[in-house]
Order: sequence, then structure tokens, then C-alpha cells
Amino acid sequence: MNNTIMMILILSILLPVALLAESVDHAESDSFCASETFPAVEEALRLRTMGDLASAIEILEPIAESCPNLFTARIELAVTRSWDGQLKRALDDYEAVLHRQPTHETALLGWARIQSWLGNTEDSSPVYASLLRDNPEHVEALNGMALVYRIHGNYRQASKMYSVVLRKAPDNREARDGLAAIEKVTRIEGSMSLGHAAVQNGEPVVGNRLGLVWRNGNRLTVAGSFLSERHNQATGANRSIWTAEIGYRINQRTSASLGFDQTLFGFRRISAASLSASHKVGKKTTFVLGIKPGLSSETGFQMLVSPGAIVTISGRGYALVQYFHFRSARGAHTNTFAVSGSAQFTKLLEVKPSVSMTRFDGETLVQVAGSVMLRAREGLRFGVQIGRTMGVHSQANLGVSATFSR
Repeated sequence: MNNTIMMILILSILLPVALLAESVDHAESDSFCASETFPAVEEALRLRTMGDLASAIEILEPIAESCPNLFTARIELAVTRSWDGQLKRALDDYEAVLHRQPTHETALLGWARIQSWLGNTEDSSPVYASLLRDNPEHVEALNGMALVYRIHGNYRQASKMYSVVLRKAPDNREARDGLAAIEKVTRIEGSMSLGHAAVQNGEPVVGNRLGLVWRNGNRLTVAGSFLSERHNQATGANRSIWTAEIGYRINQRTSASLGFDQTLFGFRRISAASLSASHKVGKKTTFVLGIKPGLSSETGFQMLVSPGAIVTISGRGYALVQYFHFRSARGAHTNTFAVSGSAQFTKLLEVKPSVSMTRFDGETLVQVAGSVMLRAREGLRFGVQIGRTMGVHSQANLGVSATFSR
């Protein structure tokens, strides 16, 4: 009995000492790895800079295997392999680090970057989103998320991300190269709205709309559209509207556009030019101003002025508040206050609500509308629009649409 007690006492003393010695051995081993391999790692980085990727990998690989807790060697090996096009093996290297330290930020960013290059943006975007929630100005995460947007063809959002980076780090090469690449992209976007049915004063109105947008990079935009409405002959003549617009982004904050449209309504013709500009103030607010003088074949000169503001909400949507003042050639005034917006709930679903109130000739119209857009595949979306106008000219609206880009 006494011997048993004595043995327990001896083990209780020796076991913590042995564990402490083992942890010291590990610490000394990590320290030894870092100090002894530092010259070799430096030589590998020098060779990588010179373009000799094979020799750099040959040096880094045994160091990473023999010193698994030396994360620097494993991460530099992953970077070198990614430069050499060995993306899957680079991914394995980053995962080896994350297996030992799941929150290692450099390894997380490298892993997410490789996933984006491989087209697995559903894996990389949550990493960037998590980092941006903690730090909305995280440069590497902003660049990474911008790449995700570029892969999905959302060049406007990618440009916004890169612009935030350059405001914080004007010499950031990745952001500069990303913006330069976007400037060279030419793409076409089209939209089609068919079967748009309305009931106006008890009579049906059917309209079809076609639109086409050509973008040269993220700076120049040329857009055109055609709207045709077929009215019941008992209520009036048909109407068609042609529009054309050229937009130019002057710098990261300021854009301007010049447009022209022509409306044919029975024997009446209205031609109008438009000039609009927008300027971003701060991080989330953009002021807009539109001026649209027109000339009616029957009544003469008319004018529309529309100041407003766009407010970005949490990076997933925006709200547009706008006021319209229209003066007809006969001197009548129409005032409209409108609020609209967009909310991106998922990668597949976008909702766009709007509400407006118009006052003219002592009458008030209130319009409530909304649309739901679903992405069927990359570059192709379908939508449904519904609306209701209440007042002296009550009507209901229902339509379907499709948009494409390439």
C-alpha cells in the first residue's frame, strides 16, 4: 500500500516535468527551424524573384515538410507553386497551414485566392465577406472580393472595391491592374420586356420594350431602347418612344451622360435632349442631377429637372431618392417625389421596390411597384414586374422581362 502511494507521488511529480520538457523541445525545434532555415528561405525567394520557380520550390519543399510549424516556408511554397501554375498543390499547402491554425489570415487569403482562380467563388467569397465584416477597409479582402465580382461579370461592383483600395493605398498594384483590366473589357447587355399589360381607365394597354447597352470598359457606355404601346382604339392612339444615351465616367467619383429621345403619340411628336451628372460624396452617398429640355410639335418648349441622391446600404443594395419637376409648354407644373431601391438577397435573387407620389392639376397619383429578378445562369436573368397606380388615372401593371450580357 505504501509502495503504491509512493509510486503515485513520483508520477505526479515526473509527468508534468516530462510534458514541460516536451513543449520546450517543440518550441526549441520551431526556433531551430526558423533560425537554421532562414538563409535557405531567403535564397528561395531570391530565385523566385528572378523567375527560377523550379529551384525555389526545390529549396522550400523539404523545409516545409521537415518544419510543419514553420508556416512561412509552407506559405511561400504555396505562393511559388501558384506562380508556377500548380494551383491544386498550392491549395494543399495552404490547407496544411489551416489544418494547424484555422484562423491564419495569410493562409486564408491565399486559399481563397486560389479557389477564385479555380472558379470556386462560392468557397472564396465567404472568406472575404467575413474579413470585410470585421474590417470594411481590409485591402487584401477588398481585392479578393473585387476579383470575385470580375469573374461574375459585375465590373461596376469590382471597380467600386478597387477604388476603395486605391483611396487607402494609392500604389496598390493589384487594384491598379484590376481597374486597368476592367477598362479593356467590352461587353453588350440587352433587356427585353414582353407582354407588359396594364389596365388604364378600364381599357387594356399592351407594351413591349427592347433595350441594348454597349460598354467599353467601365468608362464609356452607349445605350438605346424602344418602347411600343398599343392602346385600345377607344381610348387613344398608339405610342412609341425611342431613346439613345451616351455616358462617360470622368473619374472614380464623377460621371455624366447626354441623351436624346423622341416620343410619337398619334400625330403628336415630342423630341427631348437630356443631360445628367452624378458625383459621389463620402463612402455611401452619390448625388445625381438631371436636366431634360424638350420640344413638342403641338405645344412648344417643356422642361424636366430631377435632382436626387443614391445611398448604398450595407454593400448589398441601394436606395434612390429623387424629385422631379416638370413644366409643360402650357405652363402647367407636375411634381413627383420617388423612392426606389435594390436589394441583393442572394447571388440568384434581386428585389427592386419603388414608390412615388405625383401632384398635378390639383390631383394626386400614388404608384407602388416592384420587380423580382432571378439569375438563370451566368449572364442571363428573368424577372417579373408588378405595379399599381392609385388616383384619378388608376391602373394595374404586370409584366415579364429578360436581360442578358456577354
